[in-house]
Amino acid sequence: MKNVLSLSLVALLVLCASFVLQTTKKFTPPGTVSVNDSLYFDETEISNLQWREYEDWVKQKFGASSPEHAKAIPDTLVWRVALSEDYYEEQYYNPKFKDHPVVGISHEQAGAYCKWRTARVRQVMETDAKGKEVLPKSINYRLPSKAEWEEVARADFSEKTKQQLSKKKWQGAQLYNAVRYDSTYIGTGKVNPKATITAPVYMYLPNKLGIHNLFGNVGEMISEEGVYKGGGWADKMDELKAEKDYSYEKPTATVGFRCACEVKWK
Repeated sequence: MKNVLSLSLVALLVLCASFVLQTTKKFTPPGTVSVNDSLYFDETEISNLQWREYEDWVKQKFGASSPEHAKAIPDTLVWRVALSEDYYEEQYYNPKFKDHPVVGISHEQAGAYCKWRTARVRQVMETDAKGKEVLPKSINYRLPSKAEWEEVARADFSEKTKQQLSKKKWQGAQLYNAVRYDSTYIGTGKVNPKATITAPVYMYLPNKLGIHNLFGNVGEMISEEGVYKGGGWADKMDELKAEKDYSYEKPTATVGFRCACEVKWK
């Protein structure tokens, strides 16, 4: 009888452990999707709204007239260089374009944002997330390496999306926000009827990992300074390749970024 009880107790413990594993999910760094067990990528490019949250935090902590706050403000003059007009210079970093990718950011500013985001999410992990999820030992938001970005960019659309794209109404639709013809900056296909110069960060179809706009919209900085990947709204559609490197020297209206997040579980 004792052996039977012992076996029953073991079976119960195994069942309970299995139930806990099934009902407790792993912590996913906010805003990201999983590439593998230790690497996550942002679903989208960093938007004006996300950057504004960072800028407002810096302003509240250090003051509106502080050097720290000045360093957190995007350079809106990049629009005057890109388009030779005032509209986007005055309006782009405002609520009307809150869901569009932030631009006019330097490599140094992008790195500062990654450090700030890491610190804020670690705070969440230490408070709100306790007991709700399996937490990693550490996380670190950063700019992706060239190899990481290219690996993620090679991921195709999901089979479900491919079936969708094979339907007649999708034939000829523009799948990325880039120069389709030499005379145009943007496509006017069925996929992006609301695109202006940039498009909202969730506007185009994601790849099978759930990541939007790796190609087109805005080029994406990587850890290697002076190099961006994926092409942007002013780059040619037929040149959008995972392996292609583009160069930049300073903040521009065509380059933004997204974060990678490195996770350690042990």
